[in-house]
Amino acid sequence: EPTNHLDMESCDALLAAIDNFDGVVVMVTHNEMFLHALAERLIVFQNEGIEVFDGTYGEFLEKGGWNDETLKETKSAPEKSEEKRNNVSNSETLKHPAEPKLTKKEIRRRRSEIISERSKLLKPAEQKISRTEDDIDRHEKEMEALNKAMQAASQARDGAKIREISQAIHICQTAIEQLFEELELLTKTYDEKNAVFEKRLGELEQLESESR
Repeated sequence: EPTNHLDMESCDALLAAIDNFDGVVVMVTHNEMFLHALAERLIVFQNEGIEVFDGTYGEFLEKGGWNDETLKETKSAPEKSEEKRNNVSNSETLKHPAEPKLTKKEIRRRRSEIISERSKLLKPAEQKISRTEDDIDRHEKEMEALNKAMQAASQARDGAKIREISQAIHICQTAIEQLFEELELLTKTYDEKNAVFEKRLGELEQLESESR
């Protein structure tokens, strides 16, 4: 399982490299992004046995998938999609002519471009989130030390020291609160941007499925 301990940037780089490799790759993974993007033949271990499935991971899920998934749900989704496509009127078809299907090579190239773009755009955000988390950790350790110092000053009944430490605690607590607010905003922005790329990759996966 090569993806267990990799961050998003490393996973994206690995996925792009494998996607651009022309040879055969055998991979053991639980990462659904890799399964959806790369798998063309599956060796499935379940029911205390081994099953070979010729097809994509999406097709595997559509045809039943794992035992703990609802068969009805996995089958109803493609059926509804097919019914919706069949109900499109001729006039609507004329207004929106079907785009030419992409070749497998073009789909792989586009996927690599999207992954590369995502890594380039999100890397600064990931670094800023990491720095903010480090700052929070540092201030929380400082707060812990100040609380211990306050306890000692209180036991010694040192009024001047108590006032000094109280001011430091107030400053530290304010900084922690501001950092958490900043982290929340950074995380929200990161998730929104990442969702856009996930949608684009999902649309590309749909095109790949339709081109088979």
